[in-house]
Amino acid sequence: MSTPADAERRGWAGPWPLRVYFALLFVLLVAVTAFRVVYLDREGGNDARQEAEQDATHSANAASRQLGEYLTVLESTTKGLAGNPQIGQILEMPEQCTLTFSGIGEGDRSHLDLVRADGTVACSSRPVAASEREGYGEADWLRRALREPLLLAPIRDARTGAQVVLSATPIPGGRGVVAGFAELTSMAPTLAAQHGGRRPSEFL
Repeated sequence: MSTPADAERRGWAGPWPLRVYFALLFVLLVAVTAFRVVYLDREGGNDARQEAEQDATHSANAASRQLGEYLTVLESTTKGLAGNPQIGQILEMPEQCTLTFSGIGEGDRSHLDLVRADGTVACSSRPVAASEREGYGEADWLRRALREPLLLAPIRDARTGAQVVLSATPIPGGRGVVAGFAELTSMAPTLAAQHGGRRPSEFL
C-alpha cells in the first residue's frame, strides 16, 4: 500500500497546486486561439480571393459585352452609310452633311467621316479644323479601304492623334469610304468606371 512518504519519494505529494491548473488552462486557451486565428485567416483569405475573382469576371464580361455591341454598331453604321444611294451626293455637296456619332465615354474623340478617294474629308460628325483639311491622304489604310471593308486596331487617327479602332467601308464606284473612328484612349477608363465594381479595377 502506497503511503505519503512513498509519494514524496516519487516526487509527487498529492494534487497539483492551483497555479499549475491555471497555467495548463492558459496554454490550452492560447493553443485554441492560435488555431482559430490561423483557420479564420486562411478561410478569410480564400473567401476574399474568390470574391475578387467573381467581381473581376463579372466586370470583364459586362465590359466585353458593351464593347462588342459598340463595335457591332460601328461596323454596321459604316456599311449602312456606304450602301446609301444618297452618299455620293453628300461627297459632292458637303454642306448637306448631318452625320452624328458618339463614343463610349463622354468627351472622347470618336467620329464618323465620309472620306473622298484622295483622302479629304467631305463630311464628319466632328468639326473639321483648317489643319485637318487634307484628311487621310497619307493614311496607309485608305488604299485598302477603297477596295474592301476594314476593321483595324489600334491605329493612330491622323485627325485627332488618338489611338482608335477603325471601321471603314468602300463607297461603290471607288469614290471614297465611310470611316468610323472609335477612340481607345478614353474607352478603358470609362469601362473601368462603369463596370469596375466594388474594387479599384484596371482595364487593359
